[in-house]
Amino acid sequence: MVRKVREWLENLMPNDITIVQCLDNSSFISSTEEGGDLPIRKFNNGDYHVDGDLSYVGKEKQHQLFKVIQPFLQLLEGQKVIFVIPQVRYDDPGLELNLRQQLADSKINYKDFLFCAGLGGFRVGDANPLVPNNKIDKEDDRCWRDDPVDLTTTGYERIVEALEREMEALKGGGKKRGADPQGGQAKRPRLTDTRAGWVTSTSGPARRVGDRV
Repeated sequence: MVRKVREWLENLMPNDITIVQCLDNSSFISSTEEGGDLPIRKFNNGDYHVDGDLSYVGKEKQHQLFKVIQPFLQLLEGQKVIFVIPQVRYDDPGLELNLRQQLADSKINYKDFLFCAGLGGFRVGDANPLVPNNKIDKEDDRCWRDDPVDLTTTGYERIVEALEREMEALKGGGKKRGADPQGGQAKRPRLTDTRAGWVTSTSGPARRVGDRV
């Protein structure tokens, strides 16, 4: 991975922004009733199976995962970088609430990990607040499909919008766009420009095209 990142960095322009999202698959595990952790199994047909309850790894495991990717993160030092924490995986009113809290806590953890590694210039992005469950969303603005594991096109658009806000903050020296001078947060109108090429809109479920570091 380090070699590939070095090659990719050679093509970066000075104002390019790098989005790092690489811990989603390794951050979710299966928890047994006895408190043990099991890996999530993938079958030959591509389906995944969880033995027990789906859970998010704790701070110690998060730090272990961070140490694994730290060598290539250090290659990005001095670049404009948004480090995106894992995305919530399951739209269930009970389980999902617990996962969202764990993810919110992990945002603080990863900020600490980056700072202690001397990578304090990284921004930590979290799009999860913009993709609430369907019980909160209006019927015509749902973020999740009925399955309820996959995001809709609206859900993916909200993730892209969250990343666009983080990019604007980086370009603006750290200040996020849309701040109300009265002290509140101004509502940002939905973007209508062309979306990034790795997000496609179809009549079926939204799908992410290709891999992005």
